[in-house]
Formats: sequence, structure tokens, C-alpha cells
Amino acid sequence: MDRLGFFKHGFSALMDAATSVIGMKKAVESMTEAVDEALSNIQTDVCLHLPSLEAKMYEDAENTLAELAHMGYTSLEVGAYYGDTIHDQKVGELKEMIHRHGMKAVSAHLYREYKPEPTEVAEDDATEAVAQKVTECGDAEESVTTAIKPTAEQLWWSKALDVAAELGCQSVVMAGIPAFPVAEMESMAQTYADYFMRVAEMATERGLKLCYHPAAAELKAQDAVSFFDLIAAKCDATKLWFQIDTLEALEANVDICSLLQQYKGRIESLHLHDRGVVCDSGEIDFEHVMKCGQQCGVQRTIIEQRHFTLPPMNCIERSLQGVLSLPSMRL
Repeated sequence: MDRLGFFKHGFSALMDAATSVIGMKKAVESMTEAVDEALSNIQTDVCLHLPSLEAKMYEDAENTLAELAHMGYTSLEVGAYYGDTIHDQKVGELKEMIHRHGMKAVSAHLYREYKPEPTEVAEDDATEAVAQKVTECGDAEESVTTAIKPTAEQLWWSKALDVAAELGCQSVVMAGIPAFPVAEMESMAQTYADYFMRVAEMATERGLKLCYHPAAAELKAQDAVSFFDLIAAKCDATKLWFQIDTLEALEANVDICSLLQQYKGRIESLHLHDRGVVCDSGEIDFEHVMKCGQQCGVQRTIIEQRHFTLPPMNCIERSLQGVLSLPSMRL
């Protein structure tokens, strides 16, 4: 009997039956051994995409994290960084809170739309600037040093990536590319590929992997090629990884396993995402997806919940149970 089957058949009922036959002390010992055996070969390090519970985190972050730890979650993918806070918590306080409940932050979703900005030059502001020597016209022997101020984009990413590193994250994920006309797909892909590469350089300096999380529209092929395909082709495979969302792939009518195989070695994580509780809709073969992911080198599985058919915490718990019940989750 697997772990979930064991508990579904009722621990208390088994205890009552065992006690009547062999006595309380022996029953407790026998049940403890049975539980240990049932849990011994389950892979329990399943991550939760914490923005799934954004409202709960705003209401009561401490108790929300305590409940998640009690359910069996051991790692978290935190949400966006806004003005020195994540999930309305100061970064240091959130880190302590997560650790206090025996969990760890392994990834962070960051959202910042690309907006072209001019580089500002200032003669007297070298504190946050990159020094650049400029040779004066007419005199090759003399040079002056001018401070080039970083753009708002560079400053934001520098802070956001520092925060992710401080939390102990191994990767950061970019999503939320704005909609664009199909006719502009090629130029937009080049723009964002260049953008991703700039951010990837900054992430690498901090020991972080940069991942791109495509939405359904970005996975959907136009004339046999998708925006995601263009990004993959234009970006350095050693600097940009991917996070594939099962529901986004389903809505794009993309075969998830074919996608995993096509980009084998470049997909860092999977978002296990369904129309409600993960594994309940029957539209996605999660066991097949998990096996493909394992074969293709996916490093992390992350549960995401956006559609709630029950109270949020109940959905999050049932999703974890559904994933842990998959045969592929046995070591």
C-alpha cells in the first residue's frame, strides 16, 4: 500500500482493529513501523509556487507557512520583489520565517517589463556608476573619467537579484511578457532575448540561474515556430534555462513531453499546474510528464494553483497529496 492509500484507509480504524487483537502497546509499535515503511521511499521535496497563496500570505504569513510545513512542503518558490518586500514581508523577516518552519526558498519569480531607457551620464556621481574613460578630442594624451549612471532597469535587477541570493534561491524566473502582434514576433523575440542575456549575466555573477517561464501564447506556434522557440534559438543555452508550466502547455495545445525532449537539458523546473487540484482534472497525464521530466534532467517540480475548487489551503494540500501519490515520485 502506498503512502496516501495507507492514510485514506484510515489510521484510526487500523489502530482500533490492531488494538483489539494485540493490545495498545504492540499496536502502536506496529503502526509506527508501518508508517515508516510507507514513507521510506517517497520523494517529499516538492516545491510550492507561493504566489498561489498570495492572499493568505498577506493575511497571515506566519501561520500560512506553518500550515504548508505541516502539510509536507519543504521548499518554496517565492513571488515578485516589490519595494524591499516579498509577499508584503521584509526580505530578512521572510527568510527567517521560512527557515523557522523548516523550509527553504529555492526560486523567485520576478516580473519587470522591458522598457528602453537612455543611459544617463553624470560628472559627479560615481558611487553607483561604471567608470568609463573618454579621450578628449584633439589630445590623445589626456583623458577624463566620466561616470555612467546605471539605468533604472539595471538598478532594479541588481537589487532584486541580490534579494534572491540573500534568500538562498538557486534560480530566478522571468514571466509576464506583454502581448504583441504576430507580425512583431521576430523583433520582440530579439528584444527579449537581448534583455534576458543582460539579466542572465547579472544573475550568473550572483550564482543564480535565470529561467524563462513562457505563457500559453508564447508557446503556441505561428507558422510552425513559437515565440518560445525563437527565444530558445537566440539565447545562449549555457545562460538561460526554462520553466515549463503544464497548464500553459495544455492551453497552447503543445505536447508537454515532446517539449521536454526537444529542450532536454535546458528545462530547469516544471510547474505542475492543473485546472483545479493538481492531478484531478484528468486532462494532463502527470505521471507521464513526471517521468519525461526525470529523463530530460528537470531539476525541480513546483506545484502551482490558480484555480480553486475548494478553500485554498485544502486545494494546496490535496495537490501535494496527488503529486506524492504518483508512482514516479517513489525513489
